[in-house]
Amino acid sequence: MKKLLSTPLIILMIILGLSTSSMMATSPTSTIAVVMHVFPTVSDPEPDLDPYNKRIPPRPLNCTISQSDGIEVIGCAAEFISYEIWDTEGTVCMAAYTLESDFINALFSMTGDYQIRLVCEDYELIGFIAL
Repeated sequence: MKKLLSTPLIILMIILGLSTSSMMATSPTSTIAVVMHVFPTVSDPEPDLDPYNKRIPPRPLNCTISQSDGIEVIGCAAEFISYEIWDTEGTVCMAAYTLESDFINALFSMTGDYQIRLVCEDYELIGFIAL
C-alpha cells in the first residue's frame, strides 16, 4: 500500500521539478507578432469595389518584429519612410524613427499597450501591441 502511494507522489514531484526549471530557463521575448491594417495616406480616388459596388476592406497583414531579424511584413514589399509609436487611441505620437533599428530597440525597451504605424509613401500599416 505504501509503495502504491509513493510512486505517484514521486512522479508528481518530478513533473513539478521539471516544469519549474523550464519556467526559470525562459528568456524575454525577442519577437513580436502584430496584425497590421492598411490605410491610405492620401484619399484613394477609385477604391476597390466588390460586385455590389461596396468598398472591399483591406486584408490585414501579418507582421513580425524581431531584435535579430528586423521587421518582416508578409505581403508587403514597400520601403518604410518612418516607424512610429502612438498611444492606443492614436491621438498622441510618442516616438517616430527613420531607422528600423532605432524603432526596434525602443520598442523592446518599453512596456504597456501601444499602436504602431509603419509609414510608406502611399499608405501606412497600423497595428496594436501589448508589451
